[in-house]
Amino acid sequence: MKKNLSKMSFNYDLGGLSAYVDQLNSDIISEAVLTPQTMKYVNVIPGIKGTMNVNLLSETLSVQTGTTCGWSDQGDVTFEVAPLTVQALKVNQSLCLQELNTLWLGQYLNAGSYNENVPFEQAIVDLQTKQIKRYNEDLLWNASSATSAFSGFIELLDNTAGVVKLTGATALCSVTGSSVTEKAYATLAQIDNIIDQFDRNIYGREDLVIFMSQQQFKCYLVAIRNVNNFHFSEPTLGQVYEVFHPQTNIKVVGVPGLNGSDLIAGAPQQYFLVGTDLMSDEDSYRMWWSQDFQEVRMAVNWKLGTSIAFPQFFVTNGL
Repeated sequence: MKKNLSKMSFNYDLGGLSAYVDQLNSDIISEAVLTPQTMKYVNVIPGIKGTMNVNLLSETLSVQTGTTCGWSDQGDVTFEVAPLTVQALKVNQSLCLQELNTLWLGQYLNAGSYNENVPFEQAIVDLQTKQIKRYNEDLLWNASSATSAFSGFIELLDNTAGVVKLTGATALCSVTGSSVTEKAYATLAQIDNIIDQFDRNIYGREDLVIFMSQQQFKCYLVAIRNVNNFHFSEPTLGQVYEVFHPQTNIKVVGVPGLNGSDLIAGAPQQYFLVGTDLMSDEDSYRMWWSQDFQEVRMAVNWKLGTSIAFPQFFVTNGL
């Protein structure tokens, strides 16, 4: 007797499903934030609550011939002050964890209806700390007395009597020449002109620095390469925008705070003054669960201000 063989034929009906996107990966990538540089090259003065007068000492030395007797009182010892005012700054933010329950982030909340721990907490703290440091970098250079409690270095260098300002300078990325080599030499001459105007009393200092934007710094490095000056000091990790100007003891540094500006400014590092209350304030992040408001709150408080000492030792390209 023959057996009847049969089979069933069927297809998936997937019309009610959408494409699967995995959002439960425990890794998270934060956005890029420019690394601040200026604070590495300035004189940071802690312990300032409001305004502090930084004491400055100078002397006018008068040397006399010693062939006669008698006493002739000459010369002056001068005490001055550089007022350094800081501004109190803060970041306050709150996160409602209940809003995460219906999203993929809810998978990272603890079981139960009382959630007190933020998913990816450390990543959030690290990113905001970087953003605060980047904000400070911009403020150091660009703060305006019209909107802040202090003037940034750009305003200070523009408005302080005694600062040497060159005329006829050209932004490094705008220098022209009839050949690549001629353009390179003209670019480097812009830095040489600043160095030529340094007061002779600071030539031997080991902390001389010339600040410029990172865009101009890149054009500056191209100029060094184009004159075959390949023996300049190689930048190390964390110092991508720092080299010594060829055959000098002067550091040239590209800083994010000057990005978008054609200003180039040089002086001893010790005379660029930055005030704060506590050196670690910008890293002192507070995050806590608020029982009253049923949310996670985050807070950072810090102080920042700038000034310059002995303006006669500062030289800018006047741009």
